[in-house]
Amino acid sequence: MCVSRMSKVLTVSTALNDDGSLDVECASMAGRRLRVITLPQESTIEDVVDALKNRLGLPKAYFDVYAAGEIIVDRRQLASDRQYIMSEDAYGPARKFLAALSKKAFHPKCRHFDVNWTERTAPDVDQADVARFLEGLGVSSRAETERLMRVFGRLTSVAENWNMFDLALLQNFDPGMNTFKHALCDSWLQVARSAAKQKVSRDASPLFLPCVNEHGRMIRVSLFGADGTFPESVDRGLQDSLSLSDVRPCHSLHELMFAAASLQWDANHAQVSREVVEEAFHLFEQHRQCDIVLEPRPTPEDVVRMAHVQLLLSCNVGPVRVEGSLPPNLVQSVATLLRWHMRVLRFGVDQLTGKALEQYLDQEMQVAFESQGRFRGVLILVLDLPDSHDLLGPCQQLGQNFAESMPVRFVLCAR
Repeated sequence: MCVSRMSKVLTVSTALNDDGSLDVECASMAGRRLRVITLPQESTIEDVVDALKNRLGLPKAYFDVYAAGEIIVDRRQLASDRQYIMSEDAYGPARKFLAALSKKAFHPKCRHFDVNWTERTAPDVDQADVARFLEGLGVSSRAETERLMRVFGRLTSVAENWNMFDLALLQNFDPGMNTFKHALCDSWLQVARSAAKQKVSRDASPLFLPCVNEHGRMIRVSLFGADGTFPESVDRGLQDSLSLSDVRPCHSLHELMFAAASLQWDANHAQVSREVVEEAFHLFEQHRQCDIVLEPRPTPEDVVRMAHVQLLLSCNVGPVRVEGSLPPNLVQSVATLLRWHMRVLRFGVDQLTGKALEQYLDQEMQVAFESQGRFRGVLILVLDLPDSHDLLGPCQQLGQNFAESMPVRFVLCAR
């Protein structure tokens, strides 16, 4: 359903000794002491990271270092008398894509173009190598970085084995298609950046989403847009080529259902994933000429916003915050296809305290459990929420508390 969670998170404390040496104490987030090592006084953060990797037998790459919630870009600074968080994550492949994008390695007209680039053969990339690139996008905090990595990594991981991501193959197509991989990855990076920093907008941007077959392999893209506009990364030549391939901005429900089912593909739950994708593909084929009808009918903007929301739900980035309301029947139709049990709550009608939310969730969990495996999880849609009523913290905590029982997702729609 989502990109793998962090597999190791460590707290690291440093303190100067009387003899001028530096003690480095490493512990798990649960407080279990793992190792104390001693380094020279002039040791840098990079020295501490390298020493811990060697002593604990950790991988060479993919370690972020944070202090006070902010990522450390310059690891050459001294490490004395501070506390850090080191996190090993599953975002190594996404870092490779970021490093390639930062030098435009996918663009055939740029000097760093690498026609043989693949994620599998590209060298490992540490966070320090892409941190400045992310800072240029306005992303530096630990929470924002993780959200971006989850979304960007989810999209690129699905697409990497698709034949249309083969740079050598793309060079054999008409000139308009040569930049397809660059444009798609750049567009996904901008989507991930927005997801990391803000709510789903009332005027959501155009969005490419992958579509997979019943085996979880990507077979096409859908492009969601309310007004016929392509993403900024798609130049005119590529627009023409995509249009000839019947990929143009749309807001059809049958496309949304197929893309949503594809995003929910999970190799750990292959049977139910296969069933959902097959059902969605049947709807897609059945309604190519005459779209699925919902009453009341959602607006084009609602469909595009729902595509953004479903992307974030599939990445499990925490409660999804939305500007303005979403039609409950639209959210319900997608949830039903994906086998999520849903409940709608309204501010001013339902009590919306942390305790009340827990009680609602207990009730819906019971319903989901009694369905004998029909539902994959519980989705809570909150409508008409004023900005002054912040449910982000309580929803995050409840999602963690119930995670071992059944997946829980929240969509929080502001007035």
